[in-house]
Amino acid sequence: MTDLTSLPWRQGRGAGARDVYAQPGPEPYNDDPPVGILATAELAEEVVREHNASLAARKAQERAARSGVSRMTGLTGVQIGDGGTQTNIF
Repeated sequence: MTDLTSLPWRQGRGAGARDVYAQPGPEPYNDDPPVGILATAELAEEVVREHNASLAARKAQERAARSGVSRMTGLTGVQIGDGGTQTNIF
């Protein structure tokens, strides 16, 4: 069985939208594996948002570790695009 915590999650699309599903592919499908049902749609939305943010942070940390970066704080960079300059502080 697939580790559902390693996949992004999505909120159900049905009435109430309390269901949470893992989403193995790029698009939601009816046969996505269920993660659980929460008490309210608002809780389901929050759980999905927090899980996906945590998953993205873990993946970024893994990519950085593979590149030899051990810590990703205190960085400053300049991004140039759309004719302007933007300073990003992490």
